[in-house]
Amino acid sequence: MYNNRMKKVSIGDDLSRKRPPESKKYANVKALTNTGKTITKAAMSWEELNLNVRYRKNEHFRRIRAETLVSLLQAEDDEDSPEVLLLDLRTSEEYDSCHVRGAVNFPKSMLSRAMNPFIPEILEFCNREPQKIIVLYDIKERQSVAAGNIFFEKGIDNVFVLSKGMNSLIQDKFLCENLLIGDVPLPVPSSRASSVASTRASSRAPSVMGTPRKQVGTPRALQPYDTKVKIKLLSSSLRKSKPSSWH
Repeated sequence: MYNNRMKKVSIGDDLSRKRPPESKKYANVKALTNTGKTITKAAMSWEELNLNVRYRKNEHFRRIRAETLVSLLQAEDDEDSPEVLLLDLRTSEEYDSCHVRGAVNFPKSMLSRAMNPFIPEILEFCNREPQKIIVLYDIKERQSVAAGNIFFEKGIDNVFVLSKGMNSLIQDKFLCENLLIGDVPLPVPSSRASSVASTRASSRAPSVMGTPRKQVGTPRALQPYDTKVKIKLLSSSLRKSKPSSWH
């Protein structure tokens, strides 16, 4: 009689892998003791990061804004933040002239090699999200877009592209002074912006010769602002920004 009431368990069942039922009452209770870096903490940080990326059609990578990248670089010592491998896709001469602090030079031409196209740093970071991510950049993101798709085709999917390239750092005074090393080049205008500017210039009436035009207003990138306030704003944007802010 007693044996008939016992639940039958097949030999193939692994009882040690069955998790006990979770209680909704204690679902939001977090540990008070900091036990170090865990998968749960890394996943929570990764969800916040995904709110700050852009997706475009026919692109197999994600885009990241300069402000979000700065927040990640500043928080690399934080155990909850992912490690960032920053790859400069320009030539070695351009890299030596000016590059982002902490970036590794990886010319895009290396991707065309038939054997071993990736350097050891890339192999260490590939497909290790949310603990590790790879960020690509060049001067105007053109090379990064092509390289990001090639990375995906070669089996690496934790790749991000810096939106607007190094131009986004050059045009911001704070980012330019704190992130760029070397002789900073002038910002390269986009093809759309240059065409619009030339159209406006051609339709504008010629100014009187010998009378210089007065500059009205000051560009945002040249306005001085407090460094501590900027860092605080960048850190909070990673936690509070929403996908709608990208449009």
